[in-house]
Amino acid sequence: MLGERWALLALREMSLGVHRFDQIALNTGASRDILTSRLRALEDHGVIERVQYSERPPRSPWIFFR
Repeated sequence: MLGERWALLALREMSLGVHRFDQIALNTGASRDILTSRLRALEDHGVIERVQYSERPPRSPWIFFR
């Protein structure tokens, strides 16, 4: 999973402090559907997690697993 291109690019962006989906997509050039599947796979493998920062509307950026 970690060797996949879009997963690596997403992890790079998160390590640089980019945690919002739209910004990760813009910076990597990944399509939304591919990026969504890669982020979900990384979450399923325990590499990253989402933490809610707003209740109205509900928002949760992707962050590295701690």
